[in-house]
Amino acid sequence: MNTPKALRFNMKDVDWELTPEFGGGEHVFYRSADKTRAIVAFKEAGKHTFTYPFDEFAFVLKGSAKVNVHGGENFSIGVGDILYVEEGTTIDFEMSDDFEDITMLVSDKPVEWR
Repeated sequence: MNTPKALRFNMKDVDWELTPEFGGGEHVFYRSADKTRAIVAFKEAGKHTFTYPFDEFAFVLKGSAKVNVHGGENFSIGVGDILYVEEGTTIDFEMSDDFEDITMLVSDKPVEWR
């Protein structure tokens, strides 16, 4: 039997790795040994189109974003909103300059986003 695991993270501990292609930065808090799960904080800005190679559960911490789901609906997200995206979905985002979220990325294969 595996030892139970509970981990604590705090946004005050973030050491942002710059990601100019997304207009901000990222910080990986956790990645499972098999790399199929990750908890990541993202700072993003501007317009981006992304096709998800994993499922993503995101909680918006700062800012806002317009979301255009290819083949689906358009809506906006802001502070306190939760976004769930299924693997294979393509979305056009238009993010405010101060957009930040914390995400859980999950897949049957190792999760990679850049």
